[in-house]
Amino acid sequence: KRSKKSKAIAFSKPLIAIAGIVVVALTGGGAFLLSEWFTIPGLTAQIEELQTQVKLLTAQVDRLEEENDRFSQLNDRLEEENTVFASEIVKFNNTNALYAELNVELADLTSDNMRLNEMLNASNTRYKKLNLQLDETKNNLQTQVGDLSVENTKLDTTVASYAKENQILEEHVDRLESINEEFASKVDSLNSTATILSRENNRLSALNDDLRVVASFLNETAGTLVDSYEDIAGYLARQIDAGRAIWTRTTQNLYRARTNNMVCDIQSRFSGQSFVVNPTIPIGDAHYSEVIEYVDEMMLSELCIRREEFEAFLLDENIMMFSSDVTLNDVVRSLTRYNMMVFDYYFPRDTSRMDGGEFLTNDDWSAANYRCEELPVEKRFVWPMVVPQPKSENKNGDV
Repeated sequence: KRSKKSKAIAFSKPLIAIAGIVVVALTGGGAFLLSEWFTIPGLTAQIEELQTQVKLLTAQVDRLEEENDRFSQLNDRLEEENTVFASEIVKFNNTNALYAELNVELADLTSDNMRLNEMLNASNTRYKKLNLQLDETKNNLQTQVGDLSVENTKLDTTVASYAKENQILEEHVDRLESINEEFASKVDSLNSTATILSRENNRLSALNDDLRVVASFLNETAGTLVDSYEDIAGYLARQIDAGRAIWTRTTQNLYRARTNNMVCDIQSRFSGQSFVVNPTIPIGDAHYSEVIEYVDEMMLSELCIRREEFEAFLLDENIMMFSSDVTLNDVVRSLTRYNMMVFDYYFPRDTSRMDGGEFLTNDDWSAANYRCEELPVEKRFVWPMVVPQPKSENKNGDV
């Protein structure tokens, strides 16, 4: 804009100068023509034409002056606008400086942003790895939750089974308590019987002493009292036999009381073991010795029976070669049979009906003070042994 204003001013000044020169020339020429008018023919017409041209030039000069004024005004306005533009340029330069500073800060921010982007990319990579690990952990946890659900179901089943077994055990305990009370009553009765028998034995001993006195007296009076002596001796012999029979039966009842509940005792002692829950599966090497030791302690040793002989009978009875194959049913069945043979030997039920063989008598028990431990070795039960059986009973009868 400044260059256009300068061109307009430069253009208007030559025009004014030319117009002034033309006016001066016309004025001089006019004066010259006027002085020569009367001498130059046709001069008047030329002067008039020149005057017309001067008027035209004057009008043109006036127009040019108006244009010059307009251009001056335009030039002033352009000056004002240049001032405003100069101020705007200063502002623009200040803005450019600010933009330069901002560009420097933007470059710093861009550098920081790139560094942060690198850190973010590294973090994203790490988070991807962590997500993969989390997915793997989640899958493992889901697998473990599934396994725990299965185990929980098994535990629920086991708890239900144990609850059922507990109910069965409670029933066994109630029954055993009832049996225990019954046995306690029987033991009290047996103790009373033992006391009575002891008194009777003492009485018989006293009678025996008296018998010796009577025998001495009878020796002195043998000739006249033979018949009376035989009657008295027969009576005393019958009394002694009756006392021995009572003591033998008492001993039998004591031994029977100690061994009668052997099966329940085994089931209670090993309750919860797989071979008790299912008595048809083998006891196994891990528990066989423990079971036999318990049987030995609670029954075999009470009846003065050697454990090795019972184990041989157990395998022979069930046609087995290895003890690890024995089941609880086999043990119970063999115990029942063995117990029956032992009692048939120690306490025969009716010797008058036996087919023969060996068995203990009341005299044997009397000589052993009614204790199997004091029986001579040759009098104790040994397997295999020919045990007399009643003629009218089957060999497989239960005790």
